[in-house]
Amino acid sequence: MLVSRDLPVDSLQDLIAWLKANPKKASYGWGATVSQLAGGALLARTGTTAAGVAYRSSPQAVTDLLGGQIHFIVLDVTTALAHIKAGRAKGLAVTSPQRLNALPDVPTMAQAGVPDFAAATWVGVFAPSGTPEPIVRRLNEAIRTVQTKTSVPQRMDTCCSASMLITTPAEFGEYVRKDRALWGERITAMGIKPE
Repeated sequence: MLVSRDLPVDSLQDLIAWLKANPKKASYGWGATVSQLAGGALLARTGTTAAGVAYRSSPQAVTDLLGGQIHFIVLDVTTALAHIKAGRAKGLAVTSPQRLNALPDVPTMAQAGVPDFAAATWVGVFAPSGTPEPIVRRLNEAIRTVQTKTSVPQRMDTCCSASMLITTPAEFGEYVRKDRALWGERITAMGIKPE
């Protein structure tokens, strides 16, 4: 959750109060669907309003955020990090379940006062439906070996602030099911219809 350095807020609660005080002029932008949905979900959860502005890409949205044309954005940490470290923007919260090593001073949404809020992208490995269970098991074992016995997790954290979940195929399937339900609820709450 990113705001420009010139917006007079220093915390997520400050932003929420500012949004409530400025409903007619508040705006947020996005260059990716997950950012649109996360921003909209924040507004719905906090009873606030802001005009939504769609951009072709996140860099265009960030340019307008830094220039004061929009007031907040939910942005991937890799892109946001450079702007936060350079002092061009303020990171108010991360939407991951735990703090990120790359931004240790930025609280989670729950720590910032909005509990049970998560908006994280993920990458998974899938096999075609009907793949024999021994092959799925062998693939899972190879992936778990990479996750636990190599430098890959540390490299993922360094480059992308991405933590690796070590799961079984059944656990991953349950994670995907819950994640789809969560995003489905957010899409429905925002009134977004497929085109």
